[in-house]
This record gives sequence, C-alpha cells and structure tokens, in this order.
Amino acid sequence: MGLKGGSKVELALIPGGAHPHFQPWKTTAEQDKTELKLGGVKFNETGEWDQGKQNNAVSCS
Repeated sequence: MGLKGGSKVELALIPGGAHPHFQPWKTTAEQDKTELKLGGVKFNETGEWDQGKQNNAVSCS
C-alpha cells in the first residue's frame, strides 16, 4: 500500500514537550513513512509546552 503522491507529503509530529506518552510516535512515524511512502517524517518534542516554540518547530520544517 502507498499513498498516491505520498513522496510529496511530509509528516510532522510535534507534541507539546517531552513525555513518555509520545515516545511511540517516533516508531509509528517511521512505519508510516515506509508504509505510505512519505517524503519524510519529523518528530520534535522540544516545544517545552510553549506554543511559540511548537509553531517554530513546524514552520522551520
């Protein structure tokens, strides 16, 4: 299975901050990249629960 045009899609997972709850996202993102043939994935938990930092992590992708 793949996503039509998936190589043009980049998946960004930006949780509010570091927390064990979000750790499975890393593995899932890589699995999704392979399964859906995505152009890239990004996991960034450096937002420190600060909306501005989270926004910056997305806009700098």
